[in-house]
Amino acid sequence: MRSAAIVFLLVSVCLLSPGCTSYQPPNAGAGKPTLTAGTGNEAHTTPSSPAEWVASDNGDLSLRLRVKSTRIAAKDSIFVIAEIRNNRSGPVTILRPCGDYYSAVAGQIKIWNQDQQIKYTGPKYDYELTAEAFVTLEANKIVTDTLELPVRNFAGSDKAGAYLVRYDYTYSGDWDDTVAKKGVKGIWHGAMCSREVSLQKE
Repeated sequence: MRSAAIVFLLVSVCLLSPGCTSYQPPNAGAGKPTLTAGTGNEAHTTPSSPAEWVASDNGDLSLRLRVKSTRIAAKDSIFVIAEIRNNRSGPVTILRPCGDYYSAVAGQIKIWNQDQQIKYTGPKYDYELTAEAFVTLEANKIVTDTLELPVRNFAGSDKAGAYLVRYDYTYSGDWDDTVAKKGVKGIWHGAMCSREVSLQKE
């Protein structure tokens, strides 16, 4: 088993949920959303907008996803910025947006190009989360993580064209017993789907 320290290093660089129904992409039945090619006038970094936030089904949290750059070279990694906001009037303990790096990249992050979904093809990891993968947010506070999606782990993402990315964040308590021994308890369980963000590879 890989050590927790190694796993947390992977996390710091940063399984589709059946309950993640807050947002469905256009043309979901066809297997991929509608893509629009860039015009060349986009800002380098995606702008921030209140409309980008999507609430969990119970309203406790909201999720927002952005891309670090909207225009990148075809061979470059995609970097996404994931934010979770506490909508409660009091504190809440959650899995950080990139707290479980492997689960996020292997299934919860969805990438589409103009033809199909680009699935994770990277290595599998045997790992254990540490307490640092979780955070307690005070009311109205936000936690932000940056997640790298390297070309080597997403075969087919090295082609020029338009891409969409979505984050289907979910945590159902898989690590509760493990981190409870380290003092992390009362972790929020639930799911939420970000809105899709677009970028252009050239």
